[in-house]
Amino acid sequence: MFKKLLKNTEERKYEGSSNAEYIQKDLLINLFNDLIQGKPRKLTLEDVNCGDIVDKWNEVIDTLCSTRRKSVLEVNDLLQRVTRMDSVRDIIKSVDTQTEALHSMSANSEELAASIEDVSSMSQKMSQYSNDTKQASETGLSSVSDSIEFVKKSFEDIEIINNQMQIVKEKTHKINEIIDIVKGIADQTGLLALNASIEAARAGEQGKGFAVVANEVKKLAEHTTNSVLDIQKNVSDLQNDIDSSVNKIEQTSKQLDSGKQLVNNSLESISLIDNSIDTVNETVNQVTANTEEQTAVTQSFTSSIMELSQQADYIDNSCIGIGKIIYDLSKNIDSIRLDMVKDRFCLTDCDMMDVYETDHLLWRWKVYNMLLGNEKVNINVVGDYKGCRLGKWYYGIECDEFRDNKTFIELEKPHMELHDAAREAVIAYEKGDIKLAEQCLEKMDTCSKTVFALMGEMKKVLF
Repeated sequence: MFKKLLKNTEERKYEGSSNAEYIQKDLLINLFNDLIQGKPRKLTLEDVNCGDIVDKWNEVIDTLCSTRRKSVLEVNDLLQRVTRMDSVRDIIKSVDTQTEALHSMSANSEELAASIEDVSSMSQKMSQYSNDTKQASETGLSSVSDSIEFVKKSFEDIEIINNQMQIVKEKTHKINEIIDIVKGIADQTGLLALNASIEAARAGEQGKGFAVVANEVKKLAEHTTNSVLDIQKNVSDLQNDIDSSVNKIEQTSKQLDSGKQLVNNSLESISLIDNSIDTVNETVNQVTANTEEQTAVTQSFTSSIMELSQQADYIDNSCIGIGKIIYDLSKNIDSIRLDMVKDRFCLTDCDMMDVYETDHLLWRWKVYNMLLGNEKVNINVVGDYKGCRLGKWYYGIECDEFRDNKTFIELEKPHMELHDAAREAVIAYEKGDIKLAEQCLEKMDTCSKTVFALMGEMKKVLF
């Protein structure tokens, strides 16, 4: 179009048109230089004495400005949308919480698996001990049964001995009776010998021989009596011993009889113990089998938890990566935006309010990504409320006409507080106080709402 414009002017020049009817080459160069520098200038009839050319040139400038303005505002709006994509940190927090829970569950499940394996090992040992105890019980039961049979046989032997001792006791009584008879005979013989001696003495010399015989008979009777007394004493001692033995045997027999019942009870108890051991053995074997099954299930559960934990780690890292990608994208968009708005080409004061709003959303976005570890914020720049684009406009001479405006005056304080909150957030983060930094970020949100509301009111004033 410009070539055509230049061509037409040249043709008119050669056609002999007046100098006022064509655009000079220097004028075109100046117009293009202004356009390149972002300072588009419209023509008037004073510049070119041709209404068609002025209208077409100005139409081009209007179209170019409209297109550029639309592009700037669209990029600005796109960046605002990106800066509001602040759910990544909440997602990461949620995933971190879940990951920590899964890690804890994984550790607990591993401990549980180890405990169950220990229980399984102990159950197996208990099963082995139970089997050994059962075998020992069976052996002991057999030995006790043999012992009981031996004791029962001893009961019978003692009973026989007791009966035999009773017979001996009866025989000693009969011996005593015989001894009494012999003693009586000896006593009678002694009396007869005494009588014979008396009669021999009466016979005198004729009775001497008879006296000798009587004397011998008397001695024999005395000797017999003494022997009988000795025998009687020995038999009496024997009888006493037999009585004592019989009493002891009877006592022993009674005790053994009582012991027999105890032994029978013991046998029953041992049988019950054996049955109980069988039951315990079966239970332990069942517990062992169940524990082994539980061990397998727990190992499978632990493996699943570990896989979930690894997946949670992957999701966590992916969320962090996505957050970094989104932030890098926002920086690229902002770089394009800054190139487009650096000379305010075709942008009105109302349009710049949208730009200022995006600038401060971007500060909030930078602090937000600082907490994610994606950005290092310059504390001096973020805290300079006069150095930002809004601050330069607010304290610049072009705003002198608004100094007495109520909305304009109210805008200063929350704007200052917004930058102060951002500065405090950076300080807290650098000190490692993440909780305080998060509180400062929330304060930035509160201040931003107030600032943006007042900027919206200022748009009405500027419109």
